[in-house]
Amino acid sequence: VLKSFQDQQQENAIKKTKLLQVDELAFHNSTQLQLLDLSGNVLETLHERTLEGLLRLESLNLRDNRLTSLPETIFDTSRIHVLERIDLSGNRFNEIPIHAIQRQLSLFSLKLARNRVVEVFTQDFINNVKELDLSKNPLSENAIRSILGEAKILRSLNLANTNIKTIPRLETPFLKHLNLSDNAIADIKPVMLERTTILENLDISKNRLTDLTNLTNTFKNLSVLQSLDISDNEIKNINKYNFDRLSTLRSLKMANLLNCTRIEKNAFRSLTKLQLLYIYNYPKLGYLDVQGILKNMTNLEILDIEIKDSSVSNEQLSMHIHPYLRELTLRGERLRNILSSSLVGVRGPRLFFSLKNTSVDTIPPALFFPVPRSTKVELNVSGSKFINLSSQLLAALDERGGYVKINGLDNNPINCSCEMKHLWKWLMLSDNKAPIVICGSPNHLAGTLLNNLTEENFLCNRTTLTKSQTTETSSLMKSTTLNPEIIWTVVPTVQSKNNNFNNDRIGKLLKYPSLSRMN
Repeated sequence: VLKSFQDQQQENAIKKTKLLQVDELAFHNSTQLQLLDLSGNVLETLHERTLEGLLRLESLNLRDNRLTSLPETIFDTSRIHVLERIDLSGNRFNEIPIHAIQRQLSLFSLKLARNRVVEVFTQDFINNVKELDLSKNPLSENAIRSILGEAKILRSLNLANTNIKTIPRLETPFLKHLNLSDNAIADIKPVMLERTTILENLDISKNRLTDLTNLTNTFKNLSVLQSLDISDNEIKNINKYNFDRLSTLRSLKMANLLNCTRIEKNAFRSLTKLQLLYIYNYPKLGYLDVQGILKNMTNLEILDIEIKDSSVSNEQLSMHIHPYLRELTLRGERLRNILSSSLVGVRGPRLFFSLKNTSVDTIPPALFFPVPRSTKVELNVSGSKFINLSSQLLAALDERGGYVKINGLDNNPINCSCEMKHLWKWLMLSDNKAPIVICGSPNHLAGTLLNNLTEENFLCNRTTLTKSQTTETSSLMKSTTLNPEIIWTVVPTVQSKNNNFNNDRIGKLLKYPSLSRMN
């Protein structure tokens, strides 16, 4: 129980402390407090005088508690003069606490995500709020229609995962940010967003869109749109006209289009200002023209793309025309090889380079050679097929003086056999900067941290060495010996060591007559 709080700091967090109750006048002597975080507790009620004495509160965070209601006068201006933002997400509200909220005319942002709100009975409170988050509430169709049709001064609206099936005409001329993701929307007609002419961010991911035809016409009204997310839809193809009206776009996310079978070569021709592009996980798409997609995107900073080829090089990525690129992620099970020329042209101070869910099992030691030594590189190989890192690669990394950091090795089938000794030593010398490496094999070491093993684990026994050497010698002989003139087999006999030697010699002379002439 919090009974009294007298700290004069501007910010305080009393979160995740299993707080059951906050007494009235608990903040009576905290006139300088501007940011109050009570999230992650078990508060079920608040007293109407709990916030009394606070002059100006920029943010009140009450998310992830057990609140079902608020006292009507808790935010009265006689008790708290100004309250700008309140977060009630993750509580148990069945309705919006309108009577408490509408007393604060200065309230700018209201978050009520992850509650149990079904109906919205009045719009009075919305006239004061410019940022509204009702995501993950089971809203009724009437509630959705009321919010979208009457919230005229909203600047930001989040209705993700609220059971939306159809969109009415939005009467929100000042709206800049709209999130309609994770619903059941099958179509967006131009009339629906006709009045949202200053919309900057639109998220319609995780819906049921199958075609972009109507949406393409809708884009005509969105002349200043900067961010678009159409990921996780049922879109089947993308033609060269779909993005023509989006010349101002800075961010495009179009990942996980599982039904897409075609992306036309010039579909991205007008997106010359793009800074972020996510385009991956297209299981039905036979080929993705990486070079054609990227050729006009000279402002690109973040790229996450699927590679449909078995190898990738600088020819596809053309790093020299992307001087601002700082995050590069390559995906795709078909991708097996990263050529050493891939990063030629990198110039920035930092580069985050990721290989995710690929079939790549090795990295050429010269990969980072063309990268400026002053560039700090972070390499993520999560979900690839690495069983080892070569000693040459580790030496190349050391040469850069710690400017390359590796992550994601724990999600690879690392083989902790005796050949891993060089990697084990490298990890031991890396101190706290060492990546986490978990053994995938052999069976008796599966699940063990490589860092926790001792040098004894990497002593190859004589049998293994002999077998390895025999195999090597055999392979060498096969590759250098002339094709036999006579192919036959001598029936083996059990004799003394000398006889065995003579039999082997006779067999070879018969099999390769040229040897007898040499002797």
